Amino acid sequence: MTGRRIPETYRNQDWPRKVARQINEIQSRIDSGEFDGGGGGSYVFIGEAVAVGGETELSIDNIPQNAEHLKVIVSAAWDVGGGIGSVKFNLNDDTSAIYDRVRHWGGESQNDDSKQNQTSWNDLLLMDTTPDWYQAMEITLFDYAKSDRNKVFTSKAGPWAEVDRLVLEGSGVYKSNAPVTKFTMSPDNAFAFKAGTKIQMWACTKEAGGGGGDGEADGFADYNDTTGDVSVAADTWTALPNNGAGAFTNLAYLPDGVTRLMDTTTGKIDVSELELGDTILIRTDFTITPQTNNSAVDFRYTLGSGVGAYVLEHQLGRLDRGAGEDYRFALRADLIYMGDANTRDNPIGLEIKCSGGATMNNAGAVIQVIKGAGAGGVGPQGPQGPQGATGPQGPQGPQGATGPTGPIGLTGPAGADGADGATGATGPAGPAGADGADGQDGAQGPAGPTGPQGPAGATGPAGADGADGQDGAQGPAGPTGPAGPAGPQGPAGASASMQLTNTDTTTNLNQASFTTIPMATALSVGSDFTQSGSGIETDYAGHVELSASVYMQSTSQRPAVVCAFFKNGVDLGVRYNTSYIRSGSGHNEASTACVGFIATCSAGDVFTLRGRRDGNSGTVTMNGSGSSFFTARRVS
Repeated sequence: MTGRRIPETYRNQDWPRKVARQINEIQSRIDSGEFDGGGGGSYVFIGEAVAVGGETELSIDNIPQNAEHLKVIVSAAWDVGGGIGSVKFNLNDDTSAIYDRVRHWGGESQNDDSKQNQTSWNDLLLMDTTPDWYQAMEITLFDYAKSDRNKVFTSKAGPWAEVDRLVLEGSGVYKSNAPVTKFTMSPDNAFAFKAGTKIQMWACTKEAGGGGGDGEADGFADYNDTTGDVSVAADTWTALPNNGAGAFTNLAYLPDGVTRLMDTTTGKIDVSELELGDTILIRTDFTITPQTNNSAVDFRYTLGSGVGAYVLEHQLGRLDRGAGEDYRFALRADLIYMGDANTRDNPIGLEIKCSGGATMNNAGAVIQVIKGAGAGGVGPQGPQGPQGATGPQGPQGPQGATGPTGPIGLTGPAGADGADGATGATGPAGPAGADGADGQDGAQGPAGPTGPQGPAGATGPAGADGADGQDGAQGPAGPTGPAGPAGPQGPAGASASMQLTNTDTTTNLNQASFTTIPMATALSVGSDFTQSGSGIETDYAGHVELSASVYMQSTSQRPAVVCAFFKNGVDLGVRYNTSYIRSGSGHNEASTACVGFIATCSAGDVFTLRGRRDGNSGTVTMNGSGSSFFTARRVS
């Protein structure tokens, strides 16, 4: 296959020569298809780390050590308030000056592309402020589990929203022989990651052939000991030492992904880097010199730990050629298989016992690894998937045959009463009754006609005067008289107002949302206003005129603060932004004037002055105590 080629600018350059050589080697492996799914290999998903928002670091650790290469895919964006910046990486939490990097942008060389002895791989992914713009990156790390070489990487990323270069390619070296067990991504600035930012990791493995592996998975190690003679007490198990310091120690053919098969500080076999299902063959070579003829010699392996500890033991026979003779035991192979974690994860000891006192001299041991199905064969069965959805209901079956007639049921309860019958015909009239009693007297009859008028009587005395009658209605108004002279001018009425000034010079007014501009000192005229923190409370119902002036300073470039009036925490809608701060050539100050806004008010309303970022980010504060004010005046 043919992949993207690393530019000749970096393939053949002198800095550093080692990087150039390794980059050429990487390119040949890319072209030959050794990774990226080619060359008979495949990718196995290891894991991922996903941001919930606000993190400044994402990591994947406990990376398995049984693969060839690693591929890391990044999808990242800044959290709210981010800006233009870059992403960096480190391995194993190693922040020493141990990273070298070569980089170019879409084939166009950049200044300061080559960096040596960095504390991380810097500037490998540039990121923008666009809220929903997630940028992507791919990193390939070669031979990550090897302990005999530095770790080489290649990377590519893009696009970046603010420029027309779509691909950022790079390569470099982690100058450490330590196997990679942890990968960490973090911002190269003070920003944080947006929710949904993630890193995903795959391991590139080689497919195994039939039988026990592909030929490269198997291997052996020969550990030659120089300890010399060791005294063996009678009937006492004694450990075989092996310091691996002998001239014939051979570790050139260890299995892939395995760094050691013996702990040379204890002489015990170390199989912790093998897989379950692997098998080892051990060929020991040691000599026993007994102090007593016909002594019996036993050999054993100690395995497991705790309640799971066990031994594998066998008898080597009698030493019957005489005391003081050397008896050599070699060319015998013992097989131990990795059937469980108890066997694999604990050291395996080698011990001998002699029925009489003796001297032991260990020449060494060869350990052969035969890879099982775990080395590229069929892996363990995955977990059962979720239950599928319920299928559609089948058609209704045919009606069954009529069953036999059941027994007669019990008598039911009595029914309800029936409705009333119709009314019968009227019967004949009965006989006349007896005379009733006398009735009461009737009502009085009307009066008779008036009789003739009699003669006039004598004149009586005069009556008293009656009460005065009510006043008559007012007559129409007469014509307006001439205007009188003007009276003297009265005194001027009081104009009620309140003004607050600042003492605060540290609060950042350039926030993403409106922030109350702090005011402290109050000057009041009249009794219509009351100070309420940084606000002014009206003590009447009517209208109020609001005005303000804010004098600001900043060392950031081109920030601007927009001001607004709020009533009871509600934005009144008017905006004031009359300048911005250039922060260049000594121009670090600006002021905003807010004048002539009239609002309705009721007793108890609180008016505040607030500010919000309307330009670039950066800290903006008021320039000196008493430099800014906020005024409310009653309007008749």
